[in-house]
Amino acid sequence: MTAALTRLVLRLYPRWWRERYGPEYEALLADHGVDTRTLADMLSGALDARFGAALAGSLERRSRVALAASLWAFAAFAAACAGFAKVGEYDDFTAAASHHAAVAAGRDLVYAGAGVVACATCAGALVLAPALWRGLRRPRGAAIVAPLVVAAAAGAALALGAAALSVYAHIASAGAVHGAQNVVAIGVWAAWSAICAAVALAASGRVLARLEVGAAALRRTVGLAWIGAGGVAVGLAGLVLWGVALRTAAPAVFDLRQGGLLSTPTVDTWVAQLAASGAALALAFAALRRTAAS
Repeated sequence: MTAALTRLVLRLYPRWWRERYGPEYEALLADHGVDTRTLADMLSGALDARFGAALAGSLERRSRVALAASLWAFAAFAAACAGFAKVGEYDDFTAAASHHAAVAAGRDLVYAGAGVVACATCAGALVLAPALWRGLRRPRGAAIVAPLVVAAAAGAALALGAAALSVYAHIASAGAVHGAQNVVAIGVWAAWSAICAAVALAASGRVLARLEVGAAALRRTVGLAWIGAGGVAVGLAGLVLWGVALRTAAPAVFDLRQGGLLSTPTVDTWVAQLAASGAALALAFAALRRTAAS
């Protein structure tokens, strides 16, 4: 892990922690290096620092924090998969998958992992739906209504932004992909989408924190979150296989200077998707392992 990425992960810790321990911790990491396990420990430590009271509390409280963190992890993986699917539509990549079984296998693993995450998330929502219905019918249901409305509005705004980008893609005048107009349009859309997604996830976490969920339903939901984390692992393995197979079987495609999103180099897009998926898996694992009863 580079020093820049280490500092980025350390930004997840609260300010008071960084001011007190940051320089010493960063020096320690520089001396000993950072591998995947250390990254998971760093993310777990960030959860401890920010949500220590909840994580040190009852199994129920730890489970709620883990589920909220899993939502963020699955959203990061979904963004990586969306970018992968867009790149996979290009002729060079469809041709590579058609002619090389390993490239196709990697692609299929990514989609399979995305399907597992989607199914686990939907199943978890169905498990929690009765608790949500009961909460809305109670006199104090307003505490749930407000964040629920915010989450729904943010989700609608996210979909509206995607629709607007699609319309722009059809009506925009032809020109260089990196032209100023296209760069501004993509930048505005990316910022809008990130804000909407963050608001929706934060509001969903508030809804989850305020629901009166039975112990059995909470255990089932956590179990489904573990399945979703497994889907992220499958998708990450598929991304690795896809890139390695593409580099071996079709190096000309792998080395395209304009093969990724917005005509970025293929390898840069692939590495960004790997980073997002790896961070998602580490976050989900770091959060869900806290649900193990002590």
